[in-house]
Amino acid sequence: MLYGLKRASLPADERFPFGHGKEIYFWSFVVAIMIFAVGAELSFYEGVHSLQNPKQLSNRLINYIVLSLAIVFEGVAWMFAWKAFSRQRGRRGLIEAV
Repeated sequence: MLYGLKRASLPADERFPFGHGKEIYFWSFVVAIMIFAVGAELSFYEGVHSLQNPKQLSNRLINYIVLSLAIVFEGVAWMFAWKAFSRQRGRRGLIEAV
């Protein structure tokens, strides 16, 4: 991400007459794909490991706490995204804005 910020701040040149500002979107996408890939790899590893070495759950309360916190954090993130989207779309309809 830092590399993308550095590349996006480069001035316009002959090859890129409008500058490099849009590169930040490409590098953000690359970071998102990497985070997704690492998460998928760790989930796959943990799944296979749990199937090969099963053990009894000792305290289910931790699972419910983690799930509840995840719901709260996702809800807050969704709320911020919705507010930003609503400001950006103005008076246009939902489908038109999307």
